[in-house]
Amino acid sequence: REYLGNDFVDHYTATRRWEVKEYEKAVTNWDRRRYLELI
Repeated sequence: REYLGNDFVDHYTATRRWEVKEYEKAVTNWDRRRYLELI
């Protein structure tokens, strides 16, 4: 924050959190295969 400023750090942090949420919503081929094995 000292070098980049509060606005930049806040914006960067918010976009990384959004990216993590998007990643967590993704369903991979492995997830699909694993789920189908269980049912």
